[in-house]
Amino acid sequence: MSYIPAAQLKFTSNSSAAFDVNFWADYDNKVAAGLGFRSDDMVSGMLKFNFLDYFTIAYAYDFTFSKVWFGSSNSHEIIIGITACPRNDRGPGFVPCAAYD
Repeated sequence: MSYIPAAQLKFTSNSSAAFDVNFWADYDNKVAAGLGFRSDDMVSGMLKFNFLDYFTIAYAYDFTFSKVWFGSSNSHEIIIGITACPRNDRGPGFVPCAAYD
């Protein structure tokens, strides 16, 4: 089991700063579940599956609780990812091919 925290601070002109915090719990680089929070706006739940060494499929549900919610409701996301190198059992982050050398 590994844990993956992430944070991002975003600035744009004529707008207040936005802060995102995400936390993933990954089991054996095959299944991961996560939670996300965006300041004053959204909470999300995420689930990810890795399969066939090169592919990932993920689902996220965003629950919006700001005034934007009245214009657009909560959202569902389905993500399909393809990696350049296969995953293996040599540890997290190990890349066995030359794609990133």
